[in-house]
Parts: sequence; C-alpha cells; structure tokens
Amino acid sequence: MKRCLVLLVFVIGMNVSGFAQCSAFPCVVATVTLTDQSKKIPVTSIYTPPTSGVFRVNAYMSATTGNNGGEYWQLTLQWADEIGSQQGYTAAFTGSNNAATAAFVVRDLGGSSISYATTFNHQGGTEPLKYNVFIVIEQLE
Repeated sequence: MKRCLVLLVFVIGMNVSGFAQCSAFPCVVATVTLTDQSKKIPVTSIYTPPTSGVFRVNAYMSATTGNNGGEYWQLTLQWADEIGSQQGYTAAFTGSNNAATAAFVVRDLGGSSISYATTFNHQGGTEPLKYNVFIVIEQLE
C-alpha cells in the first residue's frame, strides 16, 4: 500500500511539473489589447518563455481614422531562435475600416522574449492617426 501511495504521488508530481505552463496544447500564454493608439510603441516584450518552444503569434491591426494617402501603421514582431534574431511584419493602411492580420509560427529560445513595436510610415506631413493592435500568443509545444 505504501508503494502504491508513493508511486501515485510521484506520477501526480510529474504531471503537474511537466505541464506547469499548459495542461494541453495549444494554449494561450500572452495577449495584448491596445485600442485608440496614436503614437508609435517602442519595442515591448509580450512574453518570455522559461524554456524553448514553438509558438503561434496571431496579430490583428486596424487603422480606425485617417485618409488613405499611402500612410500606414506597421506592427513588427521580434523573437530569437537558434539562428539569431528574427522579425515579422504586418501593416494597416490609414482610412476607414482598414485591417491587417498575420499569424507567425516561431521557435523562441527560453529566456528570450517575444516582442512587438509599432511605427507610422507616411508620405508627406500627415500626422499619425488612430489604430488598434491585438496580439495573442499560443504555445504549440
């Protein structure tokens, strides 16, 4: 009986420690929700995994106001894998109801953050106008 109890405690402990972050895959590990933004956002960490893994970064960006004169908000995602620093991009042009989506599957090293930044690209003197950003990171393995 004592052996069964020890074995049961061991098995339960292994299950809890093996899936401390996610009990099933995929699972959401981080989100960003930013609405009515009008300034660029410097490089900002979203999530730093404790161990290396594969993640899906889902991004949605929309420009809520402005004219469509070639101006656009760009979202840059950054992460690091065994090769080095990596980047992915998506952009939403200013104007009514303009949106952009992207899904990136990335391998990120443990201790290296997945980050984002936004920039405004324009032709002429137009000031940056409003935009929204939504990011969801799921761990796949």
